[in-house]
Amino acid sequence: MIDTFELDDVYKDQEPAGCSYTCTWSAYSNLKQARLDYFLVSTDLAGLVESIQTCAGYRTDHSLVVMNMIFTHQERGRGFWKFNNSLLSDPAYVKLVKDCINETVDEYKINGDIEHPESLTFSINDQLLFKTLKLQIRGKTISYAAWKKKEQNKTENFLEKEINSLQQSLNVSPCEETKRKLNQKQNELQELREHKMRIATRSKANWITRGEKSTKYFLNLEKRHYTNKSIPKLVLEDATEITDQKDIIREQKRFYEKLYTSRETQFTADHFTTFFNLDNIRAKLCAGVFTNPTCVSVTLRALPNKVTNTCEQEEIIFWT
Repeated sequence: MIDTFELDDVYKDQEPAGCSYTCTWSAYSNLKQARLDYFLVSTDLAGLVESIQTCAGYRTDHSLVVMNMIFTHQERGRGFWKFNNSLLSDPAYVKLVKDCINETVDEYKINGDIEHPESLTFSINDQLLFKTLKLQIRGKTISYAAWKKKEQNKTENFLEKEINSLQQSLNVSPCEETKRKLNQKQNELQELREHKMRIATRSKANWITRGEKSTKYFLNLEKRHYTNKSIPKLVLEDATEITDQKDIIREQKRFYEKLYTSRETQFTADHFTTFFNLDNIRAKLCAGVFTNPTCVSVTLRALPNKVTNTCEQEEIIFWT
């Protein structure tokens, strides 16, 4: 069961040297002990276990196993961004992308006309220009999609408030004009929600039919990756434990700032003991100007015998 569901025996993990027994009984005048009571938790919850210990039970030969867990709110990031292709039918978005491309081309263009792309020359290579274009378009797309979603939510909330207000007015004093306005607002709200549902359903259907099929292995792998990326508890150098996510992020930032901060290296006498000094004889041999015979003799000693015999018969010239 532990291997099948990827569970951890947290008590054994915290005290691998020797776990205390949880059951004691006598059999044929012999004392028997065993560890029959324990907690099995999943890998994503193992990091939340603060402590686990045993205490005496009441009217039983089994000990109580007490496990304390700290549940902290793990703030997720923005996550994976996926392009919504329904924006391609939006004329305002298409114009925004075209303007973004023209601005990027004008920024890195040296000469040429954008109407004749083959005549354009840029201050950066084509690969870097393509990556820059994708980066700029991605930023514009994210901001435009967020603004459009915010406007749609604002319109939907405004229609709901108007419908509620008209419904209350209709209950107090019913009339045909109020009923007509109410039906009009309800139709607008229904069209807006049907449009959102149509896009979501089509995207979900395309992903199910054409997208990748997630298997149990990949789902467990993604779950394990998320468990490894989250830090529910951090132990500092002074053995202080922090669980608040803001304090953990602040401590991570401080640690890496200290790690990658440039600082001057202070040389001491111990550093120079790793280097050896040349005596006067070796120093005189290394001093002077390299000549052709010196270079030839050093080169011939480094080459194989067959190459050396060939080089001795020909003139060797060193270019400096």
